[in-house]
Amino acid sequence: MARDRGPPRTRPSSKRRHPASLPVGPDVCQCGAVIDVALLAEGLDPRRGGAERAVRAVAAALARNGLAVAVYAPQRRLGPPLAGVRAVGVSLPRLPRPLWAAALARRLRRRARADGAARVVACGKLLGADAFWPHGGVHAAAREAAAQAGRRRAALARLGRRLRASEFAYDAIEARCFAACRRGQAQAIALSERVRRDMQRWHGLAPEEIRVVRNGADPERFAPPTRAARGEARRALARRAGARGDATLALFVGHSFRLKGLDLALRAVAPHPGVHLVVAGGDDPRPYAPLARECSLEGRLSFLGPVRDVAPLYRGASFLLHPSRYDPCSLVVTEALASGLPVVASARDGASEHLRQGRNGYVVRADEEPQAFADFVGLLDDPALQRLLAEGAAAFRRPWSEVGRELLAAAGSGADRAERGAGA
Repeated sequence: MARDRGPPRTRPSSKRRHPASLPVGPDVCQCGAVIDVALLAEGLDPRRGGAERAVRAVAAALARNGLAVAVYAPQRRLGPPLAGVRAVGVSLPRLPRPLWAAALARRLRRRARADGAARVVACGKLLGADAFWPHGGVHAAAREAAAQAGRRRAALARLGRRLRASEFAYDAIEARCFAACRRGQAQAIALSERVRRDMQRWHGLAPEEIRVVRNGADPERFAPPTRAARGEARRALARRAGARGDATLALFVGHSFRLKGLDLALRAVAPHPGVHLVVAGGDDPRPYAPLARECSLEGRLSFLGPVRDVAPLYRGASFLLHPSRYDPCSLVVTEALASGLPVVASARDGASEHLRQGRNGYVVRADEEPQAFADFVGLLDDPALQRLLAEGAAAFRRPWSEVGRELLAAAGSGADRAERGAGA
């Protein structure tokens, strides 16, 4: 495979303006010679998951505000074009996964710098940026959660994962990223307070060294429906799932069933015969068949497979059940709230910080699992409470333009720190 070496290197101009001070205009694309903001990502294909969709959404919001925005990712993971955003695919030779990860971490940074980007934000395990906003959270914390998820021998699972060569590569890349933050050469940005704590625990950053910029949701695509529209959407979802017309529809959305806690969701629904669990996601449901039989869920469990447009599911469900074992800040939760859908989520998900107990949903602490999930599912098997919490959820509003402004402020401070460090 041909190696993409990018355009000839040019020395970036020292007269660029800070992105936060640039004029804001409606729906303007300024994809010219100067790139105001470059976002580096390990993937941009929205079919891969919430992290990719979030990076695309914030890039589009920045472009709509009049900035010249470029996104950099592996060529085969670019996904469809983004209006007003320059997408740059980087080709890499076929390499073992650890070497590929290290090569990608360096190549994206070099390409963005060669293109003259004023501010570079790494949205994953990638090197040399002005700011690190990892949408996968802290890798060591995610690895620990994945090893424990549904495993009886969690200690052996953790050890097995740590001994993989790819894990050494990811740990080394991430350690270099946060070492730069500790030296004042870059800004650490967490997706939630949960991720901020992980950065402190695993990489020794002080709380004041970390900014928090949470995910948002598109207020046009995800908006509370009218009561009549919700009723029609609920009937449509019940037909699609093969559920009874009067069933309470608990919605589970996620691609990694084990990490997202599908086993906890099955056990939470089991004691409540009026609740039907609707599962959307691309993972294999077959390993969960024995547990479904154990929980007597025959006729009350439906797997929809991968769903390209989840908005109709949010409009039709009674509530979202998201017992994730690790999520930096799940888009599923923010999109559900924006759609006026009550949420029951784990405190292990950073997006649970958007929830207000008993007002727009419920948060379950780790020490309350799994019983509390079942208790809250039982509470929400009540149309009156569903309507009350739906009103609270409908008040949630965090458009991507707001996320973009916060990201610019944080990334700008990171670039300024890097410039001061370089001049010292």
